[in-house]
Amino acid sequence: MLNNNHYKGLKTSALLRVLCVGFLLLVSGKVWADNTDKLSLLKAHNQAFNALDELVRDPFIKKGPYGKRRMMVKNAGHGNLVQDPYGKWWVTAFDHEYVKQAGGKNRWNLWLVPIEFEISQSDVAVKVLDARFSPTAQDLQFVDKLAMEGKPTAWHNQSPWTLPEQLQKKQ
Repeated sequence: MLNNNHYKGLKTSALLRVLCVGFLLLVSGKVWADNTDKLSLLKAHNQAFNALDELVRDPFIKKGPYGKRRMMVKNAGHGNLVQDPYGKWWVTAFDHEYVKQAGGKNRWNLWLVPIEFEISQSDVAVKVLDARFSPTAQDLQFVDKLAMEGKPTAWHNQSPWTLPEQLQKKQ
């Protein structure tokens, strides 16, 4: 039984995806978060997940039992988890940061990012096989902070697509 009962800190999509991995369920959804305490859709529209050992009727009402919330794949907020005929797992992602850095005009290119599930008796870990989409230590630390403290005050009463420069104008 997983015993982490908090479910706060990140804005999650209304459509959660539930996937059975090993003996556990994996709940994934999009999150808008960056490690500057400001909202930024273009900077970090990411895929997050929780492991749980039983399906709850409404994860937004019931407080657990959830495992630790973790960022799964950067820039994969609306990512779909798919398994190919050979048993390999993939998630769809948009490469906002990489197209802009390369001077591309269309920032909405679609990628298939390879991932692997590492399954234990009480947890599921996700290994991102393309380093460009792998969360950094700083990303993971920020997600931990959000899960414990809730969203920063700069995020209150803001649309999830508010850009950092728009927040600065309001302050």
